[in-house]
Amino acid sequence: MPTMTKKTATKSKTTASKGTASKRTASKKARAKKIRQMAKGQPVPKVEHCYDVRDALKVQRAMKKFLPALNEFGLTDEEVKLFVAAIALGKKLEGTGQRLSLDKTRKDLKDLVGPYRRAARLASNGLKGRDPEKMKALRVDVAFPDNDKLLDAYVTDIGPVMKPHAAELARRKFPVAEQTKLVDAAAAFHQALVGRPDAKAAADEKSQERETAMSDLRTMTSYVREVAHSALHDSPDLSAFNRVKPTKKKTAPSEPPAPPVTPPGT
Repeated sequence: MPTMTKKTATKSKTTASKGTASKRTASKKARAKKIRQMAKGQPVPKVEHCYDVRDALKVQRAMKKFLPALNEFGLTDEEVKLFVAAIALGKKLEGTGQRLSLDKTRKDLKDLVGPYRRAARLASNGLKGRDPEKMKALRVDVAFPDNDKLLDAYVTDIGPVMKPHAAELARRKFPVAEQTKLVDAAAAFHQALVGRPDAKAAADEKSQERETAMSDLRTMTSYVREVAHSALHDSPDLSAFNRVKPTKKKTAPSEPPAPPVTPPGT
């Protein structure tokens, strides 16, 4: 077995210290950016975690505050470390898996298809009435696609569909930047929906890993919460361990029905 020379060991330590230093620098830059945004009155982007992670984070904050009381009822330092590690793993895995990926790409796509259709319907209208050929070319002569298969077909080759009408769509409040986003979102949705068999297998494996991690996290959160109930059962501070409220889902407004087509010149 080759032995590590002093020079090699020094180089390894230097590389490791550089990696740690770069991580610290990135963290400092992120904090500095946040402080600058707050100073300028700009909104700081908020990370929206899934329910299990948010619930565990709330319990973790309360646990730190009342740790001595929880220690008296048997919560050990090792258990605290394992709980913190489980939260970190949950945050890392919460956005992985095929189902979550498909849900996100579907939402992103629908958020763009709606504004596109509104602009396209305006672009195919005028003082002389609606232009049936233009409506067909811009794909607004059909209803909003109501399932994944129809949605995927609807946005296939949407780029070439929009290109001849790009300026008119931009004039109708669907700018070129949004048109580009729509093309990218269509491609991402198609990949998430169809995908390659090996990609699906990998996503399924990630999804299973995520579900296992979340199940472990729920069990640990429940345990810490039960210890807190024993330690603070007669104290109003117990409310700090209450479950978080589920996030209300925002429902997109339904598209109004298209008015009847009026032939040009009538």
